[in-house]
Amino acid sequence: MDRTPFRRYRGAMDDGHDKDHGSEETSGSPRRRRPATMREAKALAHPLRARILRLCHQRDLTNKQLADRLERDPGTVLYHVRRLLAAGFLEQAPVRTGETGALEKPYRSTGLSWWLDNSFGLLSPEPAPDAEPAGAGGPPPGATGGIDPATTTGTGTDAPDGPPDATPVDPTLVPLEAFAAELREAGPRSLRGFTRFALHLSPEDIAELDRRILAVLDEYVETDDQRREHPLHGGIIALHRLAE
Repeated sequence: MDRTPFRRYRGAMDDGHDKDHGSEETSGSPRRRRPATMREAKALAHPLRARILRLCHQRDLTNKQLADRLERDPGTVLYHVRRLLAAGFLEQAPVRTGETGALEKPYRSTGLSWWLDNSFGLLSPEPAPDAEPAGAGGPPPGATGGIDPATTTGTGTDAPDGPPDATPVDPTLVPLEAFAAELREAGPRSLRGFTRFALHLSPEDIAELDRRILAVLDEYVETDDQRREHPLHGGIIALHRLAE
């Protein structure tokens, strides 16, 4: 079974109501988690795309609105938006009239990421977008790759808007980097709970703990529509083996 306990990634803590991917919704059967395809895993393997997914889960946003919120070049953001669209994590929301009276084409999260199991350890660090082969659907002008400066501090690595040979993103750290950036943006007063622990666990213990935590989260995800009037909260659960 292609699962790695505690190495899953729910890129946007999506609501799971993904009507375009999977037949369980229409059949009336409970939604089931499945392994991510390589294309899906690669699409999630960048901290900026993780933040785009979270923002488009909160509300429908245009590329310009995303660029303004993330303080990034619109061309860079558009490159990442297209990757998420192609993999099914974003979809085009209905065209609307903006504040200036012009028509806008916003994007929204499909909810797919919550229902995927992703083995990030199987992915290689993603190259800078401008390093892709010619004709492979590369980025628009101004799009580059690397580590997100908003999610990396004191590492000595280059930022995604830096040179083409910038340090590639380590897919394993993408969820943690995105979460750290979201927490910094929201500020310390946004924190509502925190638990740090150390446990002696066998592989079987880890799998059981993983199953029980996901069972609780799935229940909340599937009933999230009933709490739309309340503030949206973000979180992450990570388990790692301590250095000897």
